[in-house]
Amino acid sequence: MKVNKKILLLLPLLVVVFLLLWYAFQPAASTAEFLHNSVEYSKTSLYEVESIMLEEGKPSRNTVTEPQLIDFDMKQPMDPAVWFCEAAPLTVYVPMKQGSRVRFQTLQYTENGEERTADLGRYDIRYVKGKALQESEFFGNTEEQVINIRIRKNAYGRLKTVEPVNRDLKVKAVEISEDEKSYRIRIPYQDFSAYDYIYTILKYTFEKDGKKEIYYGEQVLAIHKEFGIDYHVIID
Repeated sequence: MKVNKKILLLLPLLVVVFLLLWYAFQPAASTAEFLHNSVEYSKTSLYEVESIMLEEGKPSRNTVTEPQLIDFDMKQPMDPAVWFCEAAPLTVYVPMKQGSRVRFQTLQYTENGEERTADLGRYDIRYVKGKALQESEFFGNTEEQVINIRIRKNAYGRLKTVEPVNRDLKVKAVEISEDEKSYRIRIPYQDFSAYDYIYTILKYTFEKDGKKEIYYGEQVLAIHKEFGIDYHVIID
């Protein structure tokens, strides 16, 4: 599908709407069953409120209340450091600035009058000083477990390496090809079963005027353990 930059800004809202509709038609579980994800990425924004959805495999018949991240660790926290929206899907909001880093893995909450905990997996998000790069196209190949990326050449220099920031995504030999306008990157990755999803961005290393320059991709990629990346987005 063709997506312009204005529509791209609406993608987070569209994802939320899709999830709400998806939850509405799922059979209810007796208790909340949160997905076990590996989430690790870096952003170069000066300041932003990071919204993190804690998705359930199946919606619960009961309402989750009084959520808190009991092992929440924040470098350079702001006030407030974190807050929640309890409507499904449960969402965590964390204000972050360059130099901030947030890590957590355990959710404590009340459901049907009982206090419960859930192992969410591994969440590690950083806001770093650096350069950002907007990918032009990205899509997956579920059968081959491959991530396909296209980026405009612009004035970045010569592309040397591409690697995921999330260390839980193990990749094989990365293939880079090019034409006059773009680089095309093919990233085959290994099977994983420890997590439902792996979330990552890509780190690009260029060589320009004999010097190494690093850029961080703006697109956070969500990779399912069975279905891989099952969407195709073209930005330009």
